[in-house]
Amino acid sequence: MNTTPQSPSRPLSEVAPSSPLYNMPPPWMVTARAFTGLRETPGPATTPAIRNMLASLHAWWNDDGVPWCGTFLAYCVEDAGLQIPKAWYRAKEWATWGRQVVTTGYPPPRAVPYGAVCVLKLPTGFHVTAYVAPVFGRPEMFWGFGGNQGDMVKASAFHWADVQAVRWPVDYPLADYRGVDVTSMAQGQPKDQDGTR
Repeated sequence: MNTTPQSPSRPLSEVAPSSPLYNMPPPWMVTARAFTGLRETPGPATTPAIRNMLASLHAWWNDDGVPWCGTFLAYCVEDAGLQIPKAWYRAKEWATWGRQVVTTGYPPPRAVPYGAVCVLKLPTGFHVTAYVAPVFGRPEMFWGFGGNQGDMVKASAFHWADVQAVRWPVDYPLADYRGVDVTSMAQGQPKDQDGTR
């Protein structure tokens, strides 16, 4: 049995369960989960953790009034020692980062790995989140974990039809990450329009 991590050209099903990467969360997701429940501060004040993320990324602004989904993802990915896009603060910029892992559209053509970066075009603009799992009973939707989802870090339900890109870092092996419990990351039930709550 081949136990080497999957190359981009191999299907996810070829990753052996005995692989050291099988069922291990990607390191950026470990960082992201540590911030579960972090909220932005309403008004002119800024949440200190978000201000610290901006400072570590050398942003020229320091408040959470600016959409921060890209900031949160960039912080988590960089904390894992991986490359981030030049314009990491723009959700749309993540659509060309890394490598494509699945083509977009519904239904997804194959399994999407836990932690894959999903860029969405929503009625409110572009958004970036990390794939967690399908929404049970709603195959047209998936759980994405990220920042600035309802002004906080949490899992939210999104429609596959809104996905513009599904990406993975080029400098990290691709493996099949399954068995994720989203109950500790989500609050409430999915909404049908833009996925955020």
